Amino acid sequence: LAREASSGVEARLLDMSVAFARLDGAPRLPADHPRPVPGDTCLVLFTSGTTGVPKGVMHAHRSFVVAGEGFVERQWLQPGDRMRCILPMFHVNALFYSLGGALAAGATLVLGGRFSASRFWPLVAASGATQVNMLGSIGKILALRQRAEFVAGPALDRVYCVPMPADVQRAFREEFGVRWIAEGYGMSAVPGILAQPFGAEPVPGTMGRVCRHPDGRAFGALRVVDEDGRDVAP
Repeated sequence: LAREASSGVEARLLDMSVAFARLDGAPRLPADHPRPVPGDTCLVLFTSGTTGVPKGVMHAHRSFVVAGEGFVERQWLQPGDRMRCILPMFHVNALFYSLGGALAAGATLVLGGRFSASRFWPLVAASGATQVNMLGSIGKILALRQRAEFVAGPALDRVYCVPMPADVQRAFREEFGVRWIAEGYGMSAVPGILAQPFGAEPVPGTMGRVCRHPDGRAFGALRVVDEDGRDVAP
C-alpha cells in the first residue's frame, strides 16, 4: 500500500469476513475469536509422494510471506513485472513463487489454463509476460518444439526453472532471447532454499547458493553432513 502513490497502481484490500457476512446462513466467528498471528497455519500443501505417501505440510502465514519476498530477491521482481503462471496452484512453485512473489512485489500475475507447448509462446507474447516459472520437463519440451511456434516478444527476460540443462538454457538465451535464467531448489516443506544469485554468471547444473531475503536477512541455513549427521569438509 505504501507504494501506491509512487507506482500509480491502485491498491485494493478485500475483507473476506465482510464478504462472507453478506451470504445467507454464513457462519459467524465469535466476537472474542483470536486474531491470527504470523506463526498460525494458513495453508496445507501436500507433497508429491515420490518417496512415500503424500504428506500435508502445514505452512504458517510467515512461511508463505517470507517465501514470496524471497522470490522477489531471486528474480529481481518489480511492480511493473507481469508474471505468467503455467503451473497448478497446488504446487509450491506456483503458490509460493508466482503468487507469493507477485503479491510481495506488487506485480501482476497472469493466470491461464493448463500448460500447452504449442500455445506457450503466443500466450506469453499476448500477455506481455516479463517472467515465467517452469519445471525442467517444460523447458525441454519447448526447446524441442518446432521454431515456427515461437513468437518473439520483447517483454520476457527472466525464467526460473527447476532444473534447466545447459543445452536447454542455450536455446532459451540464443533462440528465445531470455536474458536471465535461474535454476533453484526447494521442496513443499522448504520453499526456495537454493537458487542462482540474480545477476551473477550462472553455473549450469548447479542449484546456486542459499537464498537471501530482500532486506538482507538469512533466508535459511544449510549443512553438509555424513551418514552420521556430522559436518564434513568442503
